[in-house]
Formats: sequence, C-alpha cells, structure tokens
Amino acid sequence: VVLWHVGEFFNRWSGTITALGGIAVATFTFTLWRSTEKLWDVAGRSARAAEDAAAILPKLERAYLFIEPQMRRSEYFKRYSTKLEMAPRSVGVFYALINHGKTPAIVVSIEAHLDYRVEEPDNSNHVPTGLLHDDVVIRAGRKDTPAPVGMARALRVDEAKRLENGVGFLWFFGSVLYQDVTGAEHFTRFRWRYGGKTKLFVAWG
Repeated sequence: VVLWHVGEFFNRWSGTITALGGIAVATFTFTLWRSTEKLWDVAGRSARAAEDAAAILPKLERAYLFIEPQMRRSEYFKRYSTKLEMAPRSVGVFYALINHGKTPAIVVSIEAHLDYRVEEPDNSNHVPTGLLHDDVVIRAGRKDTPAPVGMARALRVDEAKRLENGVGFLWFFGSVLYQDVTGAEHFTRFRWRYGGKTKLFVAWG
C-alpha cells in the first residue's frame, strides 16, 4: 500500500518534480559557471600583475647615471685682474659620473662643454666631444671621473665681473649616452650653472 501511494505521488507530481530538478541543475550549473568565471578573473589579474611587475623590474634595477661638477681654479673669480686674461682652458670643471642605480652602467659616449653665456644653452642633441678608447663600466654606487672640461677660450675680465654679479654664467652642459646590463641605451642630459655670490654649480633643468 505504501509503495502504491509513493508511485501515485510521483505520477501526480512528476512534471513538477522534473521542473524542480531542472531548476536545481540550472542553479548548480550557473553557480559553477560563476565560480569558474571568478577563478579566471583572479588568474587574469594575477597574470597582469606579474606582467606589470616584470615590466617595472628593469626600471627599478637598471643603472642611473648622474653628473656632479666641481669648479677648477675658481679663485680667479675672487679678484678682477689681468690674470683672468689667460690662455684658453684656464677656467675648467672637474666632474664625476655617479651610478645611483642597482646594476652597472656602460658609458658609450660623452658630450661635455663649459662656456660663458647669459642664456641657458641647448643640450637636446648628443654630439660626442671625445672618444672613449675603452669601455667605461661604472658599478652600482660607484663613480668615474673623466678628464676635466675647460673653456675653448680665455675668460675676459668683464665676463668675470658679470659672473660675480650673477648677470652672466658659466654653463657646464651636455649629455651622456650609456647602456644598462640588458644592452638598452639611456641618456643623462645635464645643465649646470655657475655664477653669483654662491660660487657653486646649480643644476638647471
């Protein structure tokens, strides 16, 4: 009798049971699909994060060269005398290339000038002023001191007075082409201005 009632129940509600089963299957399928979508989304974001990190890493780890100048014979600016009318290169600048990056830098070529001007010079182009006979490799945290750079002419007395008064300036400018350990090339362009009461080089753009 019990089995007859069970059979009768299923016969009467078979359509409803089938519909409910279909809904349950559909719900499960949808839940599974959503879970899979979330997993793919997480995996995609993780992959993009890994790619971004891989792209940023060379920038963080590569070499970064900076210029540090120091005036040579700056005592000539302390007095106005005929000693200022000396041979070309009587006024010059020492400078160092300092690697503040985390990997070595290989210096390819250097353009460096020292000149008296009122307006700032253009250093957008790179025209080497000297050849490097050997590879100059500057390790991370270390520096190299190339040969000093002098003016191509004598500094006049009136120009020295303008330097003292901050009207004219000595400009040390140029650029350095170097490679990092991956072979990628980079430029460091520099413009330093000397003049006025401070008697110090000041970075200028």
